[in-house]
Amino acid sequence: MLRQLATLQTLSLDQLREKWLDLYGTEPPKYKKQFLIKRLSHRIQELFYGGLSEQAKAHLKQVAETDPVATVIRKIPEERKSQEAILPGTRFVRI
Repeated sequence: MLRQLATLQTLSLDQLREKWLDLYGTEPPKYKKQFLIKRLSHRIQELFYGGLSEQAKAHLKQVAETDPVATVIRKIPEERKSQEAILPGTRFVRI
């Protein structure tokens, strides 16, 4: 596992994308080399150590369903909605 992690640093962007396809089974995202290295490192360790336990997955799912900040759907409670407030996830772009 350590050898695989060290090898990631020496791979080209195209080689990292091939590795992504091997480890994840999906097309890699169009991100920079460092992003791919970090995510591939995580995946290699996940496969080596076994990933999260079912209990941990269930707990995370429960938190995500009950915490409005942690939800993927990003439902904003009505009391937090305001035309004047800046919502979480807002991106500012300089022109």
